[in-house]
Amino acid sequence: MILKYAFCVFLLALTFGKNEKSSLVAAESAKINTGETIPRTDGQNTTTPISTTTISSTTVAPTTTTIKINTTTTVSTTTSIPITTSAPTTTSPSPDIKSDIWIVSNGDVNCILAKMDIQFTITYNTSNDKPKDVTFKVLSNANSNGSCGQDMNKLILPLMPDGTIDFIFHNTVNNSYSMDYIEINIPVNNSIFINNTWSSNTTLIFTYSKQIFERNINDSYTCEAPNDVKLNCSMTDLNVLKLSNMQVQAFGTTKNKNFGVAIDCITRETPDIVPIAVGLALALLVIVVLIGFLISRRRSQARGYLSM
Repeated sequence: MILKYAFCVFLLALTFGKNEKSSLVAAESAKINTGETIPRTDGQNTTTPISTTTISSTTVAPTTTTIKINTTTTVSTTTSIPITTSAPTTTSPSPDIKSDIWIVSNGDVNCILAKMDIQFTITYNTSNDKPKDVTFKVLSNANSNGSCGQDMNKLILPLMPDGTIDFIFHNTVNNSYSMDYIEINIPVNNSIFINNTWSSNTTLIFTYSKQIFERNINDSYTCEAPNDVKLNCSMTDLNVLKLSNMQVQAFGTTKNKNFGVAIDCITRETPDIVPIAVGLALALLVIVVLIGFLISRRRSQARGYLSM
């Protein structure tokens, strides 16, 4: 590559020299033709006579040399390597029964924390003597009311489409509390109870006065399984209150919204098959004992007869 560039420079210099020489020859010819005095180096001027001889000047045409320079361009190829970024592992929180918590407060202290699914169904007879069901629910975002007392806490929730439900908690002995009273008040509305036989301005009052659970102070009661409760009412006995996904704590002493230690529910009613099975087993055992006793007695009597 260096030799090529040097050769190119040499050719250009040679061409430039030829052009300069041609220019000098042409200039000398012009001086001679015009009779110009040419100075001498010894101080004497020499006048050159005009010659009739015509000096032809030959112009050397410049030589142009085309040099092809091979230029190799290196193209860099960039290969994109996909980078797989693994998404960070998100640990999902332990599922709560519900995100909404009903709170009853006394100043900075939350005495009641509760969350549950509540559904109350009433069956009544229409004027055509046909049974009809009406279902009431408590919305998860419903506003809660109530009271915080030393011996009693009360939670009041609105029923939809109309009515209220009250949960009563009592402070019992041995540093524990219990939920032992429920009351539901529903005004008779003809748009809700269609073709009802009740008189106007009537309010249906349902009550339940048995203990549902008992827990230690600072502990919460949880029960995901549905718990069906039948309430008492003088105007209709066909009703059922369904409580499920339940977590409740009363007589709280802190201002936070965190439940205490969760103690799961225990089924309050023993299945009927258990006492039946136990009774049958005891009866079978008694029969086996009696049969064995009779057989043993007959054998002893037979031996007495033989000895005589």
